[in-house]
Amino acid sequence: MRGDRGAIFPYPLKTMRAARLLAVLAGSLLGCSALIGVKDIYLDADAGPGGEDGSSGSSGSSGSSGSSGSSGSSGSSGSSGSSGSSSGDAQADTGGCAADLQRSAQNCGRCGHDCQGGTCTGGKCDPVTLASTVANPDGITTDATNVYYTAYGGPSGAGIVAMVPKAGGTPKTLQSAQTKAQGVQVEGTTLYWTNGDFPFDGASYKGGAWKCTLPACAGAPVLVGSGDWPINVQLANGQVYFSANNNSTVNVALPDAGSKVIATTNKPFGLGVDATHAYYTSSQPNLYRSALDGGVNNEEAVGPLNASFVGYVALDATRFYWAYTDTTNSGHVFSATKADPSNRVDYTTGAAGSAIGPVGVAADATNVYWTTDGTFTGNTPNVDGKVFTCPIAGCAAGGPIQLADKLNASGPITVDANAVYWCEYGDNASPTGKIRKVAKP
Repeated sequence: MRGDRGAIFPYPLKTMRAARLLAVLAGSLLGCSALIGVKDIYLDADAGPGGEDGSSGSSGSSGSSGSSGSSGSSGSSGSSGSSGSSSGDAQADTGGCAADLQRSAQNCGRCGHDCQGGTCTGGKCDPVTLASTVANPDGITTDATNVYYTAYGGPSGAGIVAMVPKAGGTPKTLQSAQTKAQGVQVEGTTLYWTNGDFPFDGASYKGGAWKCTLPACAGAPVLVGSGDWPINVQLANGQVYFSANNNSTVNVALPDAGSKVIATTNKPFGLGVDATHAYYTSSQPNLYRSALDGGVNNEEAVGPLNASFVGYVALDATRFYWAYTDTTNSGHVFSATKADPSNRVDYTTGAAGSAIGPVGVAADATNVYWTTDGTFTGNTPNVDGKVFTCPIAGCAAGGPIQLADKLNASGPITVDANAVYWCEYGDNASPTGKIRKVAKP
């Protein structure tokens, strides 16, 4: 969800930028979604009665609200991308291969550049749709063979936890009837995700981080750590961390399925954890980090203070990355060194659309990748979201490279050695979300 999509509105995202800004400011000051008649990244009109302090049950990192089964098909989509580098228009013999670099799916743009199941158009790999008709997917991760995702759900059903082969195939629901399922991570044969609920609604308290055992995830899921409207689960240091949006805390799960607070902030959303710190965005809104060992005055602001909404967080060994939109409605994807947070790189300059609502962010050893949700007419996305990449050191003179466009409100993103994977939330009236991928450039 955009800056907190999933729980913020019943069907993540879906809000025009001006309305979203208004609701974020009101959410930060008032903490009550009932006061604003719009869906926004921090406010969810049907999230329930909220916490004891009157705060709304917003959530992030993976969100949507309710439909139970997602279906999909493997194949290339009609979106255009720019994962490729050739500009010639004739059959070429470059680097030892005799192939049409403009159209060969195994040699797209250059010899040996495989489109990972997608087609090659004009020397650029096209995206592949792995799952479609998903009700607001809002969490994504991969292992060696599969993509795992959560769907927050739609207006008539609960969320799901599901998987689909990276190579394409039939999606499989691993857990159904989830209460606003969101972020997801995998470690070996254990799959983790977060699920939102309220303890004050008269029903049993189901909020927390959960797990099941792959490949079947048969039987009831196991509660790992409890929290009120938890989101964005992360695995680090042999432990499970998650942000509990309605508790306004960042937590680590305890062996008894409880949780310990490691940071307190106003409705945390995006989350990344390394050996020493938790990095998180919040509806204050800003990017913060806190040392995992706690202590007095533990929280440190490490991102710009002038944000209107915030997105996700990613980490590598030396840098942290985050997406946000400032109060002038200009989007940014930044990285900074952990040793010196003031040493920043801004990637969202020089390419059309690269700064319109950045949401998801991921990095590999050489590049940073991000999604944009695009523009909206009212609360309806205009299907002009995009995926971009730049070298971690900074974009080249031409600006970010566009990998995909014509996306229906894209959100969380992840990468492996060969491809980039992301969620598209879809619209807020029907399950039109997708899980998609495109070959790395």
